[in-house]
Amino acid sequence: ISLHVNNNNAWVCMNVKITSTLENGQTGPEDLIDPTGNPNGGELQENLYFKFWADDGDNVYEVGEKIFKRGWAVDIFNGVNWTIADSQKNIWNGTGPMTGNSVKYIGKAWCFGDMNETPVAQDGFGKTGSNGPLVRGTGFSCLGERIGNIVQSDSITADVSFSVVQSRNNAKFVCAK
Repeated sequence: ISLHVNNNNAWVCMNVKITSTLENGQTGPEDLIDPTGNPNGGELQENLYFKFWADDGDNVYEVGEKIFKRGWAVDIFNGVNWTIADSQKNIWNGTGPMTGNSVKYIGKAWCFGDMNETPVAQDGFGKTGSNGPLVRGTGFSCLGERIGNIVQSDSITADVSFSVVQSRNNAKFVCAK
């Protein structure tokens, strides 16, 4: 995810909210263990684990980069604002707004089950064409716990939004919870 601030320093908040968890019908194997058939009762959101970090633009979790949000989709995609940069916290450098005329990046990864962090050595380049996750790895190993047939055909949909407020004249801005 790339965030571009033009000419005005800004506070930034991120929000992710699940909008649907469809069952999308049930295959025979799923129906044997989940006979409820609730059309909006899919179980995928309970079995997808996410991590978000302050990235340098290559979408590889590297030594020195900080994870700022982690958890099961059902728990973290709840419509509560996440602080990216406000008067109390900044995910890249600890404090202060996102500077005007800059681009910052948020990395994201997910898997079935929990993930171990296996950060890759920092290359200091951002994305150069030959240093992305397909070449260097993601910086995570997915434990991929056995889920079974409960999530067959399920889907999850979420809205992702950002709110941005100029920092000038808003020195004490905090992302509302």
